[in-house]
Amino acid sequence: MRAFKVVVTGSAETGKTSFVQRLLDGSFPQDYSPTHGVDVHGVIVKTSHGSVCLNFWDCAGQDRYRGLGDGYYINADAALIFVVSETEKVSWTLEQVRRSISRPVILVQNKMDSDPEILWAQTLAKAEKLPYHQISVKDNFSLDLVLLRLIRSLLRDESVRIM
Repeated sequence: MRAFKVVVTGSAETGKTSFVQRLLDGSFPQDYSPTHGVDVHGVIVKTSHGSVCLNFWDCAGQDRYRGLGDGYYINADAALIFVVSETEKVSWTLEQVRRSISRPVILVQNKMDSDPEILWAQTLAKAEKLPYHQISVKDNFSLDLVLLRLIRSLLRDESVRIM
C-alpha cells in the first residue's frame, strides 16, 4: 500500500480538524476544540489502483503555533490549505508551505454552507496556479472531490477512481 504525508493547514477555525474527522469516521464535531501543535491521522482510501494511506498532519491554525509549521512540512507529499474568508493569513501560509512542498498544494474553501465570499479565493487560486475546491465539511459536501484530486495528484494518474 502506498502511503503519503499530507499537511492540512490554514488559519484557526477553517474546518481542518472537522475535515479529517469526517474522513476518519463520518462524524462532524459539534463543539470547536482547537488543535495544539499537530494531530496525525491515517485514512485508508480504496482506489481503482489499490489502497492508499493518507497520513493527514492536521496543523494548528492559531498564530502561536505558526512557527512550528516548517517542521511539520518536512517530507510532506502534499498540502491542503483551508480558507474561509479573505481576512485570513493565506499568503503567509502559502509561502510557508511552498518552502517545503512543491506539489500538490490544493486550496480548499470550507464552510460553503454559510455563504462565504468566494470570488477572492477563486482569484487567489488562479493567480497562484493552485487547484481550488469549495466544500462544506458540515454538510459533507464535495469532500470526495478534494480527496479524488489529491489522490490523482499524488499517484500522478488522472484515471484513478475512489471505490
